[in-house]
Amino acid sequence: MAKTTSRSRRNRNLRQKGLVRTHFPRFSCNAYSKRLVCIGHINPDPDGRYSQDYKVKIQYDSIPRVWILDPVITPKAAIHMYSNGSLCLYYPEDFEWSDEVNLHETIIPWTAEWIVLYEEFLETGLWAGPEAPHPLESAK
Repeated sequence: MAKTTSRSRRNRNLRQKGLVRTHFPRFSCNAYSKRLVCIGHINPDPDGRYSQDYKVKIQYDSIPRVWILDPVITPKAAIHMYSNGSLCLYYPEDFEWSDEVNLHETIIPWTAEWIVLYEEFLETGLWAGPEAPHPLESAK
């Protein structure tokens, strides 16, 4: 595996920033030398009648991490959240993140799916999505 340099990481961040802004205009991103931070809103219901807006933060250094900023959600393993409040969006043993993977094609749609599953969980008490066992504390 090639070593990631600060310059290549910055280029990756600028590329990701452009793709996110193009495909998800409700997100704003700041690209730093080693980190990309995007904050935006996701509402899984296009009309906004059946779901509320969720303010989301994506922080991408070596791997992307996602937090729901609003509404405040208490972390629980049952809803696929780690103790630091970040979302569990994929099972690392089934999917290895690389710099070639695009946030707008993976992380943002997966976050929207997580929100739908969370809203269903609030109504039923059951997580309807795929699961892999993990402790609440296992976020990297």
